[in-house]
Amino acid sequence: MALASSTPDTEPPAHVGAVVNLFDRSSGLFATAELDGRLTELSPAWEATLGWTQGEVTGKPFMEFVHPEDRERTAQVISNIGAAGYEIVDFENRFLHRDGSWRWLRWSARSDGESWYTVAEDVTERKRLEAQAIHDPLTGLPNRALLMDRLEHALGRVARTRGSVAVLFIDLDCFKAINDTRGHETGDAVLAAAAHRLDETVRAGDTVARLGGDEFVVIAEDLPGDSRADVLADRVVDAFTLPLAAGGEEVLVGASVGMVVAGPDERPTPERLLREADTAMYRAKEAGRGRSELFDNTMREEVTERLQLARELRDALPREELRLVYQPVVSLADGQVVACEALLRWHHPERGVVPPADFVPLAEQNGLILPIGEWVLEEACRQGAEWRRAGHQLSVSVNISPAQLAQRNFADSVASILHRAGLPPQCLCLELVESTVALQPERIRKTLSDLRSRGVRFALDDFGKGATSLAHFRGMPLDVLKLDRTFVSGLRQGDVSRAIVTALLSLAEGLGMTVVAEGVEREDQAVELRELGCELVQGYFFGRPMEPERLELEGFNARTRPGLGDPLLVREFMRQIGISARIQ
Repeated sequence: MALASSTPDTEPPAHVGAVVNLFDRSSGLFATAELDGRLTELSPAWEATLGWTQGEVTGKPFMEFVHPEDRERTAQVISNIGAAGYEIVDFENRFLHRDGSWRWLRWSARSDGESWYTVAEDVTERKRLEAQAIHDPLTGLPNRALLMDRLEHALGRVARTRGSVAVLFIDLDCFKAINDTRGHETGDAVLAAAAHRLDETVRAGDTVARLGGDEFVVIAEDLPGDSRADVLADRVVDAFTLPLAAGGEEVLVGASVGMVVAGPDERPTPERLLREADTAMYRAKEAGRGRSELFDNTMREEVTERLQLARELRDALPREELRLVYQPVVSLADGQVVACEALLRWHHPERGVVPPADFVPLAEQNGLILPIGEWVLEEACRQGAEWRRAGHQLSVSVNISPAQLAQRNFADSVASILHRAGLPPQCLCLELVESTVALQPERIRKTLSDLRSRGVRFALDDFGKGATSLAHFRGMPLDVLKLDRTFVSGLRQGDVSRAIVTALLSLAEGLGMTVVAEGVEREDQAVELRELGCELVQGYFFGRPMEPERLELEGFNARTRPGLGDPLLVREFMRQIGISARIQ
């Protein structure tokens, strides 16, 4: 770092002349300066790199050329100037270019007690690349890497200053519907506008970062009085009650906020704080969206329990605690079982049967879904082949996760499993949900087409649940449309659900797809579905998920309401709803 102006009265030391000669011959950014901060000598490279001539810079204070945001930090370094031999190594700040732009320089300097001898390197390009690596390219906000670094430093300051730090986890409400209905270009514009709205809402010193998708995080330190975490969170929620200007149009999108506050007596990790704020955000979603929730001890117990469950899940497969049950898919033409859906259950030695909703998301988060999913596919195909050898001509359906379908060798893996099991490919139906298809549509389409060419069939599960977009499925080789149970539960003569089911049945017929109505639990639902022309049904009225042995004993020979037993009841039910034709 250079500093100085007036010509010394005494003859300079011999090494100074050597430095000047080096300045003239070198392409490096060499400079000398007096201790008071005025530049004295510059090498010719300064004009080539920064545009300044020696005459324009000599005699001027070094700090005039330093970026305002870097001056205080630079002054602190310079204030340490002491006796001869003092050194500055690898110090970086922004230096003014003659055209008004700023260039990042990396300085090394040495003092002889009277003057400074410095060398600088232009590291602007390196800084630009570093900024790209730690900033989100769409919004320009810090990305996850930079966020975690800043959060770690904030926690360090909390420990030293006895202050506090708040973390706000923000998720935009119904953002997926915007992408589906208005396209990803508008979605990106909404995210950029949301980033700007957040930046305007928080305090100047707070950090706003984008984790990915429509998830943002705010770090706020030492919130006083009327700027408490809950007040700041409510301010964020209120900010998103106003439309965002995105792509030339106004888009209304709400926000749900989860928050956690750490004080000086706690020792949380950045990962833990982020996880806790995320948990609180999901609680806000469950409570109705467009609101904020503070992480508390009750949630902490839930998080601890979930982490423990995740650890135990790692041992579930090798300990053979995972099992498959099968729910029959029944033809309304004759009451025969035409397929069985394989459903995963975890028989925990202490917890009992753990519901899939409690452990499948954990498996997806920690990567266990891949080995578990492969085991499910192997076991279902083996069982399906065994049933067919026993004379039961049916297919098996298996739910596939996005992570499985995204594997590059997934098609070959399925083919290998079918071959080992001895199950014909046309007897396997893979069930996927909309989010799986929307994840990587082109890549997914290729995988599905590959498997379809080998004979495997596909079903779109939970159709109509959430914001389903048919645009995602254009060109997808789908065979079966499974109507979500919400349509079935709402069936009434003249009801809106009845009109929707009629339209979906017509749509499926036009696309050459078979419809399976899920969640059929009452006789009147089965009757109405039959009248509307639905061919296949699945639900408790025809059979609950059960072990394969029980399904073989009770399910393949007769169907009754509500269990599986007396053939006479089945025939009477079929007669009452006018079933005679057999589905081919």
